[in-house]
Amino acid sequence: MYANKGGGEALIGLGAGHFSVKDRLTMNEDATCTLVLETPMPLLAVALKADVPVQLVEVKDNAPIVARTSPPPGSPYHMLATFRMQDARNRFETRLRVAEGTGGTITAHVIPRKPPMSGEVCLYQIKPLCLHRRVTVDPAELADVPMSMLTITGAFSMAVVHAWVAACVPEVPARPPAEDERELVFVHGMVGTHLVVRYSTGRATFASESASTISCVRECITGSATRSGERVDIQFKLEPASVQRSLELLEPRLLEQAELAHRVKLLEALKELTLNEEGTQYLDEDHRATLEAEEALAQHQENAKHVLQFLREIARKLFVDWNILRGVNVKHRLAELDRALEEGSLEGLRAMLLADR
Repeated sequence: MYANKGGGEALIGLGAGHFSVKDRLTMNEDATCTLVLETPMPLLAVALKADVPVQLVEVKDNAPIVARTSPPPGSPYHMLATFRMQDARNRFETRLRVAEGTGGTITAHVIPRKPPMSGEVCLYQIKPLCLHRRVTVDPAELADVPMSMLTITGAFSMAVVHAWVAACVPEVPARPPAEDERELVFVHGMVGTHLVVRYSTGRATFASESASTISCVRECITGSATRSGERVDIQFKLEPASVQRSLELLEPRLLEQAELAHRVKLLEALKELTLNEEGTQYLDEDHRATLEAEEALAQHQENAKHVLQFLREIARKLFVDWNILRGVNVKHRLAELDRALEEGSLEGLRAMLLADR
């Protein structure tokens, strides 16, 4: 789960008339989250705003009229969108994609058709490592997986470090552990990299194949320590082989989505041929199969484009974060990296990431 506002019903009202909203925000296998809002009365509109980067993926059921508004300069919000219902329905569902790196809040304003025209507000706290989910894994199974490590030491208590971890990653137990040391394992929902967290009084370690995960943990823990007035010492142990491991996990997803995006683009060209009744007789089996899969491809068309761009951004961030942790300035190489990703050149991405490790 990305976030939990503390219950399945919101009763935070705007106006005199209160009503209940049953809601949930859940994580999907494709690293999107599904927001569902249900009310005892028909809905007029739902307004969403987010101070974290959010991408609207899909709206379910007789799609509402969507009005997107560009946030004004200086606004803390990345997304402002209003969904006006076209019929009397009590349920709203949409899918969102949120990038990792910064935490924040998604706010849903729920407005019913029935007067008085009051609304309810549902708040969802998004963690910086929101795409990670907790898993049950024997740490011995990960002993041979190359990981970089971040170690934090200081005079902090178990309760304090537990709160830091909970602020960074989802699905952390609400109460600090009773034992002297706690170990938690998380996995990235889209890429499959791990995060192994071990913490006790005065010490915490974070290990991952992903430089981006390590970088995010550093920013999150440093910010939490600063706000709580704790002095901490931070040490890195970078493992070059972890870059290769991250690529091994990322590349199949990039190839899969690039192929899907290519087939969607090819479909448009092939459909033009079908306007000529003899246009398909010269097509090979692969092209005929693409035409036959038109309906399925059409369903994935918009999502495929967004997922591919999302994965490319993960690859770009991996390159930047790995070099930042190494203390290397790579701004002059970002244009080259973007070209390689746009062209689908995994060899170019691999060469840049693995060079001078």
